[in-house]
Amino acid sequence: MPVRRPNPNPGAGALDKPDRPEAVEARDLIVGRASEISHEAALRDLTSSELKERLDEWTHEAGKGGRNTCLRKEGAEPCHEGCAPQEAGHSSMG
Repeated sequence: MPVRRPNPNPGAGALDKPDRPEAVEARDLIVGRASEISHEAALRDLTSSELKERLDEWTHEAGKGGRNTCLRKEGAEPCHEGCAPQEAGHSSMG
């Protein structure tokens, strides 16, 4: 089976604030789905907290100039030419 690698996403760097409408909508959809599945307030709250933390981290990294922001799992192979390890400035959301 061929290895699937993420594509670079230049638009990911445009997420400059965690409260942008598209980020809020995505977060609310995911939190709502988690709540529907578990029916537990604690899981809903944890999901919301984790997503907020990820969005904060993402926008912090995206706000640093000269960086390529891409979505890939930690430890995964580079997703595009010039893709560097997370500690060199990429955000990993995985």
